[in-house]
Amino acid sequence: MEKITNDYAGLFILAKVNCDEEQMIAGQFGLKAIPTVYVLQNGRPVDGFEGPQPEEVVLEILSRVLPSPEEMKAAQAAELIAEGKAQEALPLLKEANQLNPKNSDITLLLAETQISLNLVDDAQITLNSVPLTR
Repeated sequence: MEKITNDYAGLFILAKVNCDEEQMIAGQFGLKAIPTVYVLQNGRPVDGFEGPQPEEVVLEILSRVLPSPEEMKAAQAAELIAEGKAQEALPLLKEANQLNPKNSDITLLLAETQISLNLVDDAQITLNSVPLTR
């Protein structure tokens, strides 16, 4: 878990509880095996597992609750745009769009940013890539 926590630096907090010292907490969660991992979101358990698990299993569980790489890049870009730093946001949006070209929210934000930077031809190409849906 420590390796995964380091790999995902800052995206989640790994909190450990010593069940021998904190028996009341262990009892509240009804622990039956060690390790037991609970994934909490907004203070509520949303997923987890008991016993040792391969890294792939842990990563799959995390992928269901953590933002995807393209969502993280788009969020960083949105913060930069809000700070008036559209030029700095542009490479992040391009990367996010390359990671998931089917995410229309990211694609539209990229096009809006390109327009704001007077990159109209680039914005047109970007908008042409948005799939039409009914």
